[in-house]
Amino acid sequence: MFSACGKQDSASSPTTTDAAGRVATESAVSEHVPSTVADDSVNRRSLEPAVTAASGQSMAKAALSELNLNAGVVEALQVSAQRAVTQLTASSGTSGDSLLSVPLPDSIESLRKPLAAIGKEGMLTELSGTMNAAAGEALKQSPVILSGAISNLSVQDAGQLLRGGDDAFTRYLDRTTRPLIVAQIKPLIASATESNGTVQALEAVKGALGEKNQGLVASLGALAGIKLPGADFDLDQFVADQAVNHLFAAIAVEERKLRANPQERTSELVQGLFGLLGKENLN
Repeated sequence: MFSACGKQDSASSPTTTDAAGRVATESAVSEHVPSTVADDSVNRRSLEPAVTAASGQSMAKAALSELNLNAGVVEALQVSAQRAVTQLTASSGTSGDSLLSVPLPDSIESLRKPLAAIGKEGMLTELSGTMNAAAGEALKQSPVILSGAISNLSVQDAGQLLRGGDDAFTRYLDRTTRPLIVAQIKPLIASATESNGTVQALEAVKGALGEKNQGLVASLGALAGIKLPGADFDLDQFVADQAVNHLFAAIAVEERKLRANPQERTSELVQGLFGLLGKENLN
């Protein structure tokens, strides 16, 4: 029996010793491992959610900042366009000091001397007045067109536009929307020129230098290179192009005011946009 007990004791003893040894070894190792190293994996696991959250917040902030820049450019253009239309249409384009002054086409202006020679130069004054009145009427209806074009504007690199000069927004609008705006304003011009007598005034000018006075036209024309506008001359297109030229010029003037004078910035968004000028955090 003793012998059996002895075998049992000898079999169990090494197991106890091995376990104790492993415990002792692990304890000894842990005493020589710096706490920063030992805790590193724990720290990494605890910091990961915080780093991810901070990164997400930073990205969201950057996206919001870019969104605000774009919205600021759009609003600055909306304000400038609205004010420009108001200034251009304050008079009907017929007064000498009007901001809207559509010139006569060169081909028609060249008829001044022949018309003066037969006492009909006043026809050009009448034609000019009706053309400008037509442009003014069309521009009075243009805010909806402008607002739609500006609202749908896809702003590229708003930060660069902000730093791009005192009329950078207007130049960008001109470059990206002019054909659309001209195409939408032209029917308004056509309606106005038909209803206010512009078309009739042009035909009267042509008639005054027609067959009845052909000899005079021929002699003066040979000397000065004058000839009547051809059948392909599009008066409505000419007036629409000129009206939009004046429109963009007036928008540029209003943009310069916004940039130069904080008192002109009537909304928080526009104030915040131009408040970024001079700061280093612009993208």
